[in-house]
Amino acid sequence: MPKPLTEEQLKDAEICGYVFPVRSMDSGRVKEPGAIDVELEPGKCTFHHFQLAHTSEPNNSDRRRIGILFVFCPTHVKPTTELNSAILVRSEDKFGYWNSGPIPESGLDAAHLRHYNDFWKSYVNPENIFEAERSAASK
Repeated sequence: MPKPLTEEQLKDAEICGYVFPVRSMDSGRVKEPGAIDVELEPGKCTFHHFQLAHTSEPNNSDRRRIGILFVFCPTHVKPTTELNSAILVRSEDKFGYWNSGPIPESGLDAAHLRHYNDFWKSYVNPENIFEAERSAASK
């Protein structure tokens, strides 16, 4: 269970323009008549604003459903989990709160591929029977 945010974290979240999520349908905020269905094939992705109200069916596969979120915030903002990464796009980071992965020097260099493969392994459960079968079949 995540810890409640401190007053400082709430202030930083407001600076970043973050709106705290509504975990259930709030008929006052979501207008169903304007909703549209966007059905994706497995392996496809969608790009949309992170505050767009959206939902999806349960993921019954052995792979995690991965979301990538781009948020711009000041470097003094502290992440709330260890699984975090950031790329500095302006100024300098005087705080060092965020992890940064390697920047490829050319294409997919060896260091970048190692980082990517380690990251991907953190999203796959090797004890899952489907993953074990896929791994064995690929050898």
